[in-house]
This record gives sequence, C-alpha cells and structure tokens, in this order.
Amino acid sequence: TYLEFSSSGQELVVNYGAEHVYYYDKFSLFSSKPRPSMMETLAVIKNCDKLGAESASTNGHRCPPPLSAATLPLSSAVETLKLAANAEFQGGRYTQALNLYNTAILREAHPILYGNRAVSFMKRNYSGDVYDAMRDCVKALMLNPGHIKALLRLTKCLFELELYTEAELCLNMFKDKYPDHVKSKDYRQLEKDLKRVSEEKTKQQEVEKNKKETSSGEQPMPPSEHTREEFLRTEAAEDNGQQDRGDESTNQSTESANQSTDSVTDAVESMDIDYESSPVDGKHRRISKQEREWRKLARDFTSRFVGACNISTDIKEASFFGSNCQFITAGSDDGKILIWDRETTNLVKMLVGDGYTVNCVQGHPNLAMLASSGIDPIVRLWHPLPEDGREEPRNVKNINSVITTNQVTMKQDRFEYFI
Repeated sequence: TYLEFSSSGQELVVNYGAEHVYYYDKFSLFSSKPRPSMMETLAVIKNCDKLGAESASTNGHRCPPPLSAATLPLSSAVETLKLAANAEFQGGRYTQALNLYNTAILREAHPILYGNRAVSFMKRNYSGDVYDAMRDCVKALMLNPGHIKALLRLTKCLFELELYTEAELCLNMFKDKYPDHVKSKDYRQLEKDLKRVSEEKTKQQEVEKNKKETSSGEQPMPPSEHTREEFLRTEAAEDNGQQDRGDESTNQSTESANQSTDSVTDAVESMDIDYESSPVDGKHRRISKQEREWRKLARDFTSRFVGACNISTDIKEASFFGSNCQFITAGSDDGKILIWDRETTNLVKMLVGDGYTVNCVQGHPNLAMLASSGIDPIVRLWHPLPEDGREEPRNVKNINSVITTNQVTMKQDRFEYFI
C-alpha cells in the first residue's frame, strides 16, 4: 500500500496490505549477484563440513573458515540476554523472547542465537514467522554446518512452507549426516508427513489424469498468487511437477458457445504469454516463462516489522524516521501509531493516533516530530515531552496484547472483519 526510499536513496521501506512492513537495505536492492535458490543453499550447507570447505561457495554463499564464530562462546552481556530470552520462551512469551534475541544478534551474530530465534518464530507462528525461521536456520547452518537442530528445523520450515521437494532433500541430508538421530520423534514425524504428501500427490495426479481423459480440454487459469515460498521454489521442483503430469500435447480449442470464454482466451493469446502448468501438491499454478525469469531476479527483504494491522484501507503508509533513518513508523487499523527500531526490528513505541484507523505517518526531515492522520478529521503533530515526569496519555502500555490482536485480525476473512 506504500513504499518510501530513505533520505540517502539506498534503503527502502514497504507496507504490504494484509501483511507486514518490510525493509530492504542497499545490499538487498543493489546487489548484482543472483539470489540463490533453496536447492543451491542446501548444496552449500551440505558441503560446508567437508575438507576445503573454506573454498566452497555458491552464488555468494561461502562456508565459514574452520575456526568460525561457532566455536567461540558468547560474551557475558550477550549470554545474559540469551538466558533472559530463554526464560521468556519457556514462559510462552515468544514476542518478548524474540525482542531479546534480536538485541543479542545485533551484538553478536552467533549460530546459537539464530537457532534459538528460529524456534521462537516457529512457536509464535504469526504470518511470515515460518519464513523468518527458515532464514534463521540457514544463517545458523552457514555459521555452523554441524548445527543439528538447525538442520532439522530447516526441514520443518520447508515443509510448512510447502516446499516439499526441498524439505525431502533436507531430510535426506540430515539422515546421511546424522544417522544416530533418525529415530528421534521430530525426524520420524517429518518423514511420515512427507510420505503422506507424496501419496496425496500421487492420488491427485490420478484424479487429474482421469479428468483429462473424460474432458475435451481445460479452461485457462490465472497466474498463481506471489508468495515468499514461490520465489524460493527451484526450477527443478517445478519441472518435476510438469513431468509428473506427463507429456501431453495441448489440444486446439474448439468453438464454444460461451463467448466470454473465447474472449478471455483471445486476450491471453494476444498478450503472447505462454503459461506453464506446474502442479504443486495437488494445486495448479500457472507461471509464465517471463514471470519465472523475473522471479530469479527477485530481491528478498532484509528485515520485517510486525505489529500493525493493514487490511481495512489501501493507503496505509510506512516511513523512515530519525536523522539517520534509525526508526520505521507506520499506522494501523486499530488507530495506533507504531515505531520500530530499524536495526533490531523491535517495537519501541506505540501511540493512539486515531479513533479508527491511522493511514499516514510521516517524520519531519530535521526535527524530532511526527505528523499523523487517519479517519478522524484531525492531523496530529507529535514531539517529545519535556522530562518533567509527565506521561503521554496516548502512550499504549499493553503493546504485546495489541500485537497479538492485530495478527489474529489479519488472519480473519476480510468480509468478517468489515462486518
């Protein structure tokens, strides 16, 4: 619904409808190296613990040297943060645990911290959390290829993201590297789940084959929704899906009484888009060759900011704030203004900015001042209070409760929300 470059032009913040706020740094935006697929990433991880690992690299991924950060203990300050985060995790306060892990990782990029943060994302399970957990597992494994838990958690993340081909490869890698752990509960459950998916896929292919034999043809289908996991899906996985369908020639469409169908077909042909059907777990996904080429060049985000709800209006902003763009701000459907720390992604301030919805939040270019507006016929200006002990009455105290409510709201059916 909105995007904005930083004052330097090297960073970008984006607010997605029914989604979160995302930040792209200069490496995400301007790197000339292609984004590695998950298959390529797994290949690097698989070879990292072999002799000469320091020379192994793929698409910018390089294995750590033998004496990597994985062998070093955490500093006392970061160890204290980790223990506090572990306590929050044990208490089921996953957002609080994530805030502490975020702060710790900013100080020391250690595989233990990435592994712990990954499982915190998986337990919290907000929209997009599994994807972030997958990224953390990859980071942990790149720092420490012998991180057993990270490899198994990565398999689970890939399964949850419906990247079944990659999940099966990852599970086989785990089996080869750690045969003594194949009897663990988590491994056996993943093995069972992948077998079930394979069986369901086979049954679905039989159903499609029978339908094909009794039907004169299929109607054109629109392109699939663009999701995070789709951009990670490898061509090998897509090609496998195409081969599973068989080498069936496309029949020329005959005249139809339904003129609207003919017009749709003519429109598709006039655009010269050659859609290729890729069955994925029983679902038809049509992706043109051009779209597949574009996705190879897609840039993954640097970090994600969670807490706002963005489904009721299509004009909700997100912007940089601070002399060095050190904060990210956005409005929310519940009338709140949210301010995140850009480096840790932690939510540092929440204010009541409107009786209904806050759409616009912009920072002053030179002063410590924010302007906000929403449904109320009021534009509010915000600036720091004098340090005389007074408290801002619009300051929200139960931040974590509001975050949880907003995430539940975004998962609801939109029509139910409006009602």
